Amino acid sequence: MLGDTLINSYPNNPNNTYDAFLIKLDLNGNKKYLKPILGPGNQWTNTIASDSLSQVYFSVYFDHKFSFDNKTFIKPTNSFRAFALMKINQNGSLLD
Repeated sequence: MLGDTLINSYPNNPNNTYDAFLIKLDLNGNKKYLKPILGPGNQWTNTIASDSLSQVYFSVYFDHKFSFDNKTFIKPTNSFRAFALMKINQNGSLLD
């Protein structure tokens, strides 16, 4: 992970909701990956960290459901919003 930069953001989309993304850049600012966090409601990324194996951990706060890396996460029925802790490898692929 040395020299890499991870950025998370949640720009507003045309539907007036928030989608998030995670981007990894190398030392020269070249994109290594760009991972969208998309859904019909709002998705925010709150925290981001990495370990010695270059695995990345980040949290997603959401109010309906969202998709990441071809997997869908759904908010429990009786909750206002939900939280998910995500783990991806050095290439940006979701780990269980």
